[in-house]
Amino acid sequence: MSKNQYEETTQLGELDQYLKISLDNYNLFIGKMYSINENISEDYAIDYKNDTIWVFKEFLESDTFEGKKIVFDKNILPKNLIAKYIISYHFDGTEKANQYIDTNISVNYTLSELTIPYFDTIKQDSLFVRKIAEEQSKMKEKIYSNYINYYNHFPKDELKICCPTDYNNYNKLKNLAQKDIKKLDIEEDLKTYLGYSSIILELADNKKKNIIVLSNKTRNFDETTKENIIK
Repeated sequence: MSKNQYEETTQLGELDQYLKISLDNYNLFIGKMYSINENISEDYAIDYKNDTIWVFKEFLESDTFEGKKIVFDKNILPKNLIAKYIISYHFDGTEKANQYIDTNISVNYTLSELTIPYFDTIKQDSLFVRKIAEEQSKMKEKIYSNYINYYNHFPKDELKICCPTDYNNYNKLKNLAQKDIKKLDIEEDLKTYLGYSSIILELADNKKKNIIVLSNKTRNFDETTKENIIK
């Protein structure tokens, strides 16, 4: 980061619209963030665990971090500030289930301008498109299993009454043969959408390498999936 870039970031006002993350002897801010509570700090939970800082949404509606600017409160010159997108498929279920099915794909960006790229920009990258296409057949089976397992948790009559459309779709899909699963459309049939489960920031200062996980998940995980646990 150049001296001019530092001066530009430190002169930014309205830091109350930025999420503050405390590091050793300095603070990192990400913003501007939209707050559903008019208080950014109440929209996120920050956990310091071992050598990693985890940032979780307190609410499913909490703002995402893509497209946001990173600001430091001291003249910090981070080396190789990197944002890594962990690519996943997102399934909402009947009422925003907050489920993510991770792929084996991650995308790294060096943040020379101290701005996290938008996911829509990443989706336009030709290499990314090719990787998704290569993984899609294997991922479709995992997504199908997740879809069926999710609806299996509901008592038949309860699902039929509360969500008749979901009930009908589930019954049409629950006993498909392998060859028919391959014909399904992930979005149209399985209501599952390409996205990311987290953005991992990596920055090295004069003392150490810092890892910050900006999760798309809430701190209180959906009860129907037990994979979403900090380890």
